[in-house]
Amino acid sequence: MIFSPVLGENSNQPQQPIETIYISGGAKQYEVGRSVDNFDKKKFFREMLAKHFPDWEARVSIENQEARIYYKATRRLKEYKKFHPLLKIPENLLTDEEKSAINYFHGRGDYKKYQDPKVSPNLFDTRKTFLKKMEDKEMRQKFLENYNRLNPIKEN
Repeated sequence: MIFSPVLGENSNQPQQPIETIYISGGAKQYEVGRSVDNFDKKKFFREMLAKHFPDWEARVSIENQEARIYYKATRRLKEYKKFHPLLKIPENLLTDEEKSAINYFHGRGDYKKYQDPKVSPNLFDTRKTFLKKMEDKEMRQKFLENYNRLNPIKEN
């Protein structure tokens, strides 16, 4: 009888190696297979990453700043389309900052190369692209090593 926490008891499939992820300072443990094929398990893993995975303060502050500019730009575009529905949006309607923010969230322009899944995590990732990169085990391990080195756990 083969037992795998990922596949369950009496599985005809080969046993999968597992990795344990410690979340919230080691209080909770989740076991996830290295190659998660089951959609429900992949969805669960993504939800746990989104909910508990640590992040750089600098990356979060850049994203928040870009988000403010992005929402301002989208409001301006909606206002323009509301009053001029048949006209093409003029290029000078948006500032360079607003164009940059739109490119940041849509992964275009200069941000395309930074948000590519093959590139290691960086400050110009959105939370979505950052978490997508963290699904890769090697990138996740490298990130956690650097993160733990830069943010040591302080004991009282």
